[in-house]
This record gives sequence, C-alpha cells and structure tokens, in this order.
Amino acid sequence: MSTAIALVLLVLAAKALFVYSSPSSYPHILFVWANRFIGYPDMYFFTATALFIIFLRIYWQRETKARYQRYLTQLIKSVRQIAEGDFEHKVPIYYLGELGQHAGNINRIVERLQAAMQEERNAQQQQNELITNVSHDLRTPLTSIIGYLGLIEQDRSRDEVELRYYVNVAYEESLRLHQLIQDLFDFTRLRNKGIHLQMRPVNLVELLRQMMMHIQLQLDEAKIELRMEFVQTQLMVMADGNKLRRVFDNLISNAIQYGQEGGVLDIIGRRDQEYIVVEIINYGEMIAGDDLPRLFDRFYRAEKSRAKQKGGSGIGLAIVKQIIDLHHGSIHITSDAEQTVVTIRLKEMLYA
Repeated sequence: MSTAIALVLLVLAAKALFVYSSPSSYPHILFVWANRFIGYPDMYFFTATALFIIFLRIYWQRETKARYQRYLTQLIKSVRQIAEGDFEHKVPIYYLGELGQHAGNINRIVERLQAAMQEERNAQQQQNELITNVSHDLRTPLTSIIGYLGLIEQDRSRDEVELRYYVNVAYEESLRLHQLIQDLFDFTRLRNKGIHLQMRPVNLVELLRQMMMHIQLQLDEAKIELRMEFVQTQLMVMADGNKLRRVFDNLISNAIQYGQEGGVLDIIGRRDQEYIVVEIINYGEMIAGDDLPRLFDRFYRAEKSRAKQKGGSGIGLAIVKQIIDLHHGSIHITSDAEQTVVTIRLKEMLYA
C-alpha cells in the first residue's frame, strides 16, 4: 500500500515538475532525456520497481524489528512464569536470531531442572524405602535373637537339647544379621565408588571351575546336576577376581535355591565379538515378567514369600549389578516357563 501511494505521489510530482518547470531547468531536461532514451512507460516502471524494493526493505526491517520486540516481550513473560514456579511451561521457539537460541537454551535448562527435581524426589523416596526396608530386615533377626536369648536367660528350656536349639537359632539369626549389615555396607561403598578394583587378568573358565568345586556338596544336597560348557580353555578378562567371584557366587546360589525343580544348572562361557559372555541357566519356576525389570533394585524380592523362606538381604543382585557396572560390563535376566537365564557380558582382555 505504501509503495502504491509513493508511486502515485512520484507520478504527480514528476508531472508537476515537468509542466511547471522551465524548459531550461535541470528537472525538465532530465524528464525529456528519460522520455527520449528510456521511454515514458519504462521510466515509471523502473522507478516504481526501485521504489518498491526500497519500501519493501524498509517495511521488512520495521516488521522484523516489531516481531523481534514482540517475541522479546513474550520471552520475558515466559521466563517470569518459569521463575514463579511453573516448570511445566515451555518457551515458544521462533527462529529470530539469538532470541530463538536463548529460548531453546531456557527450555533445556528447565528440562534439566525438571530432571534434577525428579531425581531428588526419587532419591528421597528411595531413602525412605531404604530406611523402611532396613528397619524391617534388621528387626526380624533381632527379634528372634532377643526372643531366644530371653528364653535362655529365663531358663525356659526343658532340657539341654532344647537349650542347644535356642542357642543355634540365635547364632544363625546373628549370622543373618551380620550378613545383612555387611551387604548394606558393601552396597553403600559400591554405590558411592568407595571400592577400588584390583584389576588383573582373570581366566573366567578357571575361576568358575574352582568355584563349582567348592559348592559341589551344595549341588549334591539340592540334587542338581551341573553342566559346564566353555568354547575355549581360556576366556580372559581384565577384572577384580574377588569381586567377580562374589558376583558368580550370588548368581549361582540363587540358581541353586530357585532352580531345584529343574534339577539341572548350566554354565556356558563363550566369546561374542569383543566380549566374553557367561550364561547361568536354571530350569526352576519362572520369574514373573513384572518382577524382571526390578530384580536389581535394592531390597526388591521377586516372589517375596518364597524369598522370605530362603532368607537373603534383598540387595544381593543390587550389589552384583554395581560390581558389573564398575567393570563396564552388563547383566541381563530373562525368564520363561522353561528356563531362567542370567547373561553377563564383560570386555575381553586383548593381548599386546
């Protein structure tokens, strides 16, 4: 619109200058020259085109400045809204130079703040759960110890056999209490990176064979047949052998406890590209699908009634996961009606 008005004014001004100026004046001579060498229609067309470009540039600059100012005002309002505690609010992003980049940065800051707040809430919830679970797990053996020691203190046993039974129960519960406290201590140290690994070359074939020799009696009592299969005599990893021994001891003990119905325990070791893979397989009752994602959570027990009967602190698998993570490996559990498979992957040690 402004361009059209300017074009009309140009035409009127040009005609006025041409009509009222003297033939010897500069404007009159200029118009005569333009009409002769450019042409009457072409002269106004080129002039109008130039004016259109000039006015279009001016209009674009003014409109861009106005949009920039409106977006800046909107950005200030959004930041104020976020500052007042509305962390669900998102700053709209328009690609207007640096303002658009600032808007994206603000959104990323808010997202990280939301994540930090959620982590804080989760940490608080886990802390509350930790206190509740620790209190419960400590109270159970303590109650038994106090109860049976009270019976001994009150001389309530009928004979020496019953007295020895009371002492034996109190002793076993004290061992359970000691193991729970030790597990809590180890888990805290692992979680806070308070344990330093003594990394050495470890042959997993030799480690597992030695371990199975020591628990052969436990396998015989559970009437479980052991089957071990290794593709090679050496499956080498750089690891802390004592920590890995604890990992496999926990996993194999669980497989024996909960796989007695199947009567078979398979341990398979193999290479998979640059990794050493160890699978521990039992053929007992399957683990429910809802339990699988939470097996490595501290104090979580699948089939809690059965776990209570068999004991355990409830953080054994959490410790296993922490140790494997410290070795930059991975652990995964699958379970169906036929078998439960624990798969551990560790980086293979490369020879120089």
